[in-house]
Amino acid sequence: MNVETFSELVKGLHSRVSQMFGHTDNPSSLAPQLASSVFKEMGVALEELQVAAEELRQQNEALAEALSVVALERKRYQDLFQFASQAYLVTSLEGTIKEAN
Repeated sequence: MNVETFSELVKGLHSRVSQMFGHTDNPSSLAPQLASSVFKEMGVALEELQVAAEELRQQNEALAEALSVVALERKRYQDLFQFASQAYLVTSLEGTIKEAN
């Protein structure tokens, strides 16, 4: 499930709980005060979920941007390495050639 889908689900759930809180006609076996308390707690929990979903969305955007920057820098490094006027070898500590231009 992606962040956008999760965010939409949380918003829908928050909306339904808000509607239920406004329409507590028959709280079945719960006393009205208990039902009200339960709905308030659910509302608070859902608001916290909405905040968490928004933070996740923002973090995803930041990570996507960072990934894009890293990919551009890697491409730049590869271009500098490949088109250098001198020969370069990248080796392991054991002397195995890993890369050469």
